[in-house]
Amino acid sequence: MIQTLQDEIVLLQSQIYNIDEHENQRLQALITSVVGIGQASAQAIIVATNGLKEFHSSRAVAKFLGVCPSDNDSGSTVKGSRAIVKSGNTFVRTTLYMAAWSAKTYNNACKDIYTRLRAKGKPHKVAMMAVVHKLITQIFAVVKSNTMFDNHIALAK
Repeated sequence: MIQTLQDEIVLLQSQIYNIDEHENQRLQALITSVVGIGQASAQAIIVATNGLKEFHSSRAVAKFLGVCPSDNDSGSTVKGSRAIVKSGNTFVRTTLYMAAWSAKTYNNACKDIYTRLRAKGKPHKVAMMAVVHKLITQIFAVVKSNTMFDNHIALAK
């Protein structure tokens, strides 16, 4: 019985993570080129999203990871507050939030978003979730375009 279960575990692990080592290293290099994303964050994103293979937009990735805002409404008269969906992987969302701390300081586009939202009076956590969403957009862009991240592109705009 134990041997059967161990065989099933090995089979499931091979099905869950079906990215070869070369592809994993390529994705890791691309994702870690985004300023603020480290090795642990990159690996968590690769594993959780299967290397972003099945996604066609950064919005789909953000929704899958659970960082999109949603309205808490009840009919047409009761308006609730907006909050993130929290439907995705908690570990990946937490890892991205911690990466956003570094990105708001060193990533030019993320720094711009954070300072702009804080100047408008938005709370810290709202601005940080915007930074997380920007990081997801940047990660999706570098993986799909197969180019390294350039931190100075935000300055050109």
